[in-house]
Amino acid sequence: MRKLYLIILAAVLFAGCAKVSDITTINGVFNCEPPEAVLLSIPDMEIEQMLEVQDGKFSVEVPTDITILGSIVSPMLPAVEFVPDGTVLTINYDETSATVTSNKPKLSTQLKYDEFAKGVEVLLYKEDNLSEVQMEEEIISYCMEAIKNNPDNAVGMSSLSSIYYMIPVDKLEEALGYISDNLKEKEEVKKIYESLDARKTTAEGRKFTDFTIVQDPDKPEESTVKFSDYIGKGKYVLVDFWASWCGPCKREIPNIKEVYDTFAGDNFDILSVAVWDEVEDTKKSAEELGIPWNQIVNAQQIPTDIYGIDGIPHIILFGPDGTIIKRDLRGAAIAEEISKYVSAR
Repeated sequence: MRKLYLIILAAVLFAGCAKVSDITTINGVFNCEPPEAVLLSIPDMEIEQMLEVQDGKFSVEVPTDITILGSIVSPMLPAVEFVPDGTVLTINYDETSATVTSNKPKLSTQLKYDEFAKGVEVLLYKEDNLSEVQMEEEIISYCMEAIKNNPDNAVGMSSLSSIYYMIPVDKLEEALGYISDNLKEKEEVKKIYESLDARKTTAEGRKFTDFTIVQDPDKPEESTVKFSDYIGKGKYVLVDFWASWCGPCKREIPNIKEVYDTFAGDNFDILSVAVWDEVEDTKKSAEELGIPWNQIVNAQQIPTDIYGIDGIPHIILFGPDGTIIKRDLRGAAIAEEISKYVSAR
């Protein structure tokens, strides 16, 4: 009986320690009209090459790295993201979809990633009538759990990349605490740490950090403005970091307009700061949206680097002396927060 137990135990340990190959084989099979070639792209490995399709099939071998994502793009068919996980991955294409399988499903990080991606898709397309804020909360919760359960692979890395700009400092520190030392050495994660440091420096309760913007490079003297031209001048100021191409930014404008109409006066004002945008696009969009308050254009990445802003809209309330009162306000919370300090006119 003891001998049988030891045999079973050895088999379990062997299965748990099974080594995944240093090489990942990717096979493509077209069950529809095949293209002449597909594009293989793995940015982290600096790999980008065309793969010839012969007799409706292609095959390629790449180095294994379970922390990164690659893609295979086929004309007129869905692009496929993959994790080079050391197993043999087979992509089966039909007219409208592509499905990835592994020859070692229990060891495949790819299958974990596919399960994670499907979960995100389910959340995004739920039939429940959720607000954007509620949707973000559900996605954040889902991704935090994925990071916790996948601290050393592409699932955790993708989850972290998806939410780090949406979560407060304490939550981001929690997420970073889960991930492995190996992932912490990645450039993407190092940039997240830089963003975290910037957010700590400009956290609620801290004084504002000034910056200077040349809004028109052809007219630097007359177009140069400072953030301090508007902040710390004795008024509460709501600052909306936005861009003309950003759908969620535009959807916040009605909320901000309502706040402006209700509170703007001797004690309160609003400032829009356009980032990551073309000046003419900003001006056109601001006119179309009917924005009546002060604006800074052509700020690009200067304020977002300083304030650790990685996603927009990002709306901050500053106090009369320039103290940061509240960051990342959205929706009804904007008016609710302002009403604590300013009376309706």
